Amino acid sequence: MSINIPNWKESREIRSAVKTTIYDKLLWLPEDKYSDEEVSMKSIQVYQHVYSYAGFNQVRV
Repeated sequence: MSINIPNWKESREIRSAVKTTIYDKLLWLPEDKYSDEEVSMKSIQVYQHVYSYAGFNQVRV
């Protein structure tokens, strides 16, 4: 899924939606290999990477 959202970092609602989307996508990975806690931790890491990416003012989800 790919959506361009200019200036997404400026909106709390959009940042929250991005976090939720990342979590939901990771949650559908093989259940027997990843616990809910692991998915939660990895989703935070992925979000931090996306948010901190230099010059990245649009999000593709």
